[in-house]
Parts: sequence; structure tokens; C-alpha cells
Amino acid sequence: MEIFNQKVAKNYNQWYVINTRWDELEKRLILKLIKPDYGKTLLDIGCGCGWHLKWFKDLGLKVWGVDKSPFMVKEANRFLGENIVEVMDAENLKFNDESFNFVTLITVLEFTKNPEKVLKEALRVAQE
Repeated sequence: MEIFNQKVAKNYNQWYVINTRWDELEKRLILKLIKPDYGKTLLDIGCGCGWHLKWFKDLGLKVWGVDKSPFMVKEANRFLGENIVEVMDAENLKFNDESFNFVTLITVLEFTKNPEKVLKEALRVAQE
């Protein structure tokens, strides 16, 4: 059984709406780690239903997202209003080396079979 099935995907972003304090803390921490200059590129691996992608997009970044769950991808593209998220395995990203200024993994590694491989892939597609 897939953890992130259609029922979970339909309601996933509600968690952030209800837990505003947690969302605020996450975003504050992210802004301490990266400086999202307008027009820079960002890939969110395991983007779920696109909650953070929307925020990154609103900050002026050019965003892409990948998630293993087709249900989450469908909801993300609906939530974002465009098809910028695709189904992809985080252990085998279909992007060239150094394709993105930033790569994020927010609440992802605990759901992967091989976190080390996912991190290596993230580092491969991120610019130094």
C-alpha cells in the first residue's frame, strides 16, 4: 500500500493550513539557509502537494518539483495551477548535473529506501 495515496494527497496541504506555527518555523529556517534571489532555479525533491513550491515561486524563484507519488504530483500541479511537478524517483533524477541553483528536500529522507543515494542525487543536480 502506498503511504501517499489519493485520499492523503487530497488533504495533505491542510496540515500546513492548520499548523501555521510549524510552517512559519520551517520557512524561517529555510530562509536562513538559502538566499532565494529572483529568477534563480530551485528543485524541490519530494515536493508532495506543492506547498513549499508555491512559497518558493512567490519568492520569485523558477521552481520544479518531483515526487514519487502520482497522487501527490496530481494535487501539486492542481494546487500550483501549472504542470511543473512530475513523478520521479529521488534516487534517479532525470536532470543534468548542476541543473539548479537550489535543491530542497523537506520531509523526504525518512520516506526513502536509500537516503544516501537521494542526497548524492540532490548534490549532483545542485550547483555549487
